[in-house]
Amino acid sequence: MLKRDGTLSVGVPDSRKYIEAYINKTNFRELSTWYQLTAVDTGSFIDQVNYIAHMGGEHKYMYNQENLVNTIAKCGVRDVPLQNFDKEIDPIERHNGSIYAIAYN
Repeated sequence: MLKRDGTLSVGVPDSRKYIEAYINKTNFRELSTWYQLTAVDTGSFIDQVNYIAHMGGEHKYMYNQENLVNTIAKCGVRDVPLQNFDKEIDPIERHNGSIYAIAYN
């Protein structure tokens, strides 16, 4: 629940970036810098999409800009703009692969 005149900052993985990497047959980033294999390492670029979709059971849903804003708005908040990475509150290791929004109530 978001109190009246409160704000909520949200950052989630941007599935669009991983899907584009799959379509373009590229790695999202150098594997040695971030990538953990999925349950089965098939050597396919779909492995990185599966990784971000499930991330060891931590992730339950995939977001893009549109459905992140729409999902938050369905909760009844009045304004949900997308935001840029903010080094003061967002983890630097999430900078390249995330989308951010702020909800104002």
